[in-house]
Amino acid sequence: MGRPAVVFASAPVRDSAWLRRRLRALDRRPFVVAADGGADTARVFDLAPDLVVGDLDSISAGSLARLEAEGVCFEPLPRDKDVTDGEVAVLRAGEAIGAGGEVLVVGALGGPRLDHGLANLGLLARFGSHVVLLDEANEVRLLRGPETRRWAPEPGEIVSLIAWGVAARGVATSGLRWALDGFDLPVGSTRAISNEPSRPDGEVAVTLAEGLLLVTRYVPDFGSEARPGL
Repeated sequence: MGRPAVVFASAPVRDSAWLRRRLRALDRRPFVVAADGGADTARVFDLAPDLVVGDLDSISAGSLARLEAEGVCFEPLPRDKDVTDGEVAVLRAGEAIGAGGEVLVVGALGGPRLDHGLANLGLLARFGSHVVLLDEANEVRLLRGPETRRWAPEPGEIVSLIAWGVAARGVATSGLRWALDGFDLPVGSTRAISNEPSRPDGEVAVTLAEGLLLVTRYVPDFGSEARPGL
């Protein structure tokens, strides 16, 4: 794996122990991009932005002044534009770390704007499984078949698989209580919602033969010890 990146978008994020541990589990110091008000969230998690992008309409005055005094790079964007601040931030993160690096996007889910959350899920179809959306209790990534994802589960974790845009064909799982073996998951099906690891000390694997598959992990126990994904 190459150098990771962390993008802080503007949706509100709870300061959870699980998310802190998830960010600390990165094996190298990440390149950090803040999209406008995401700069405030970055400071909560003790990560200083290398770059701030956006029209600067949601960043706090205190953060703006502090970052300017620290000499942080800014890429001002007009309010009237064809992309969101978050999309530009993900693009800049990918450009900075190059191929092979993982981009964790914090603050792209939830908040008052459902349209932004849906659009950010759509970004996964564009950028692939090296881009991961996170909030205080959820991790979302998109598999593009043929692809396999393996990880060490968290205590109390809930795993859901959702066909995204097109049918997910040849879905197979191991390490989950309700296994799938070459299952074709149609768009709109809830068949693979709310699964759970069969062993908390084992490994979970999800394989997709063809199509697009959202893999979501919900970790409700913020106090448990985290185990980094494999």
